[in-house]
Amino acid sequence: MESRIQDLIDERVKKNKRLGHLIALMVRTLLVEDCSYNVIMRNDWYGITDSEGFYVLPPVYDSIEFIPYSRSVIVGIDGKYGIYNVFTRKFGYCIQLTEVKIYDKYNSAELIEENQRGLWDILNEKLIIPVKYDQRDLYPLMKF
Repeated sequence: MESRIQDLIDERVKKNKRLGHLIALMVRTLLVEDCSYNVIMRNDWYGITDSEGFYVLPPVYDSIEFIPYSRSVIVGIDGKYGIYNVFTRKFGYCIQLTEVKIYDKYNSAELIEENQRGLWDILNEKLIIPVKYDQRDLYPLMKF
C-alpha cells in the first residue's frame, strides 16, 4: 500500500477517535458464511462492523462495494482501490488499483493499476493474471 494512502487512513482513524462515540449510520448488511457484517457510514466515510458491532474495517474509506458471490469487498480511498476479505479480515489485493471492473457473468474482476491490467477470480478469491499487462496483451490471456 502506498505510504500516502496509509497516512490518509491513519489521519482518518485519529479524527474518528477524537469524535468519541458518535453513532455510525448502518448502510447495508452482508451475510458471509452465516456471519452478518454491516457497512456503516461515519463522517461520510465507510467501514464494516461485525454482528456484535466491532470494526472489521474502520470507517475511513470513501467507498465500499460488495463483490457478488464472494466474501470480499472493493474498498476505495483517495481514488485508489483494493480487495478486502471480510471473513479472513485481510487484503487480497492492497489498495493501489485505479479501477476494478466486475464481470458477474464470468465470475471475475479486471484489476487496473494505471495502464497495467490483471484478472481476479471472484469465486476462489485469488489473482489469476498478475497486474502487469496492457489491455492489448491481457485480453488474449483472459479465458471467459
